[in-house]
Amino acid sequence: MWEHHDNDRWEKTTDNHAPLYQRPWEENEKNNIDFVVRYWQTLGMSADKINLGIPVYGQSWTLEDSSITGIGAPTIGGGAPGPITKSSGTLAYYEICNYINTAGWQVVTDPDNL
Repeated sequence: MWEHHDNDRWEKTTDNHAPLYQRPWEENEKNNIDFVVRYWQTLGMSADKINLGIPVYGQSWTLEDSSITGIGAPTIGGGAPGPITKSSGTLAYYEICNYINTAGWQVVTDPDNL
């Protein structure tokens, strides 16, 4: 019988979950917002008909080595569940805001804007 393990559903490295553009290291050119919007336009959809949604949740990971951080850091599974959503590896926007405001989490932006 197949058993689901938390590690089975998580990438083996940290990453943005909705990249705007293809990153230099990616072989799959389709895994980004820019490609999707251009794809719909090539099918004839007018740009003013495209409604782009932005995910307002975060993914989290348990790092393999806590000294190796950032995009591409090796992981061993999803991060600790949030206090409200109770879902390993996923935090709601309000949980993230709460941690920033009460637990000293630091806001970090992607220096490459990818």
